[in-house]
Amino acid sequence: MESKILFLDIDDTLLTKDKAVTDENADAIARAIKAGHRIVIASGRPLLGILPLAERLGIAGEGGYIIAMNGAEIYDCGTGRYLLRETLAPEDVEALFREAERHGLYVHTYDGSTVLAKADGPELRWYVGQIHVPYRIVPELPAGLHSAPAKVLIASLSDHEALEICRKDAAPRLLGRVSLFFSSKKLLECVKDGVSKGNAVTKLCGLLGIPIRNSFAAGDSENDIPMLRAAGLGCAMANATDACKDAAGYVTERDCNHSGVAEIIEKFIL
Repeated sequence: MESKILFLDIDDTLLTKDKAVTDENADAIARAIKAGHRIVIASGRPLLGILPLAERLGIAGEGGYIIAMNGAEIYDCGTGRYLLRETLAPEDVEALFREAERHGLYVHTYDGSTVLAKADGPELRWYVGQIHVPYRIVPELPAGLHSAPAKVLIASLSDHEALEICRKDAAPRLLGRVSLFFSSKKLLECVKDGVSKGNAVTKLCGLLGIPIRNSFAAGDSENDIPMLRAAGLGCAMANATDACKDAAGYVTERDCNHSGVAEIIEKFIL
């Protein structure tokens, strides 16, 4: 039997709306690994926001891989090293901060997996509470950055339209330098142009010698669409956005609260 590889988004895909892993999902993942298949988490989260979940599911050891920051990073769990890390240019980070602030929106970036924000606030508290990563307040941002970040995040807890306007205004100014897309209605993700979960899927399959035809991906949001299109079979969750479903070759019958990932594993991996 040929080894297969499944790329899993986290929020509203692998996890329920309450940020839990169902027993059925955990059991299906364990059986797939035991059968010789690979499970890779592919998320917009920074690495430290993914590792505890990967460890809990038994996919953070030798032979385990994580795609973080929406494809800007590929991490080899066995060696503790990055196989890929794409970063934003300093002038583009500055431009993104200016655009967010011009539209009155919250914005932060990262130092590794540590969130860096100019001031405390509800968006910051909500974000770090969701993914359990450390944060620091750096009022002089973005001038206070010591290294190039993989991502800038612009957020609003209640005004998705303001985020849409910000993206519409910023995209032409940053064309060919920055990609902007949503991971949820609250979060506008900003990464180096060309970075995506889809490109990371293609890269990792190549490094592992796994044919694309043996790759599968599951997601629910706009940032997952390149991954669904890149994989041999892209699977959208029943709770996915309409655009995500349109990009998928399969839509689950069960949503993230009812072990839709286990459905994919049973149907296509095992």
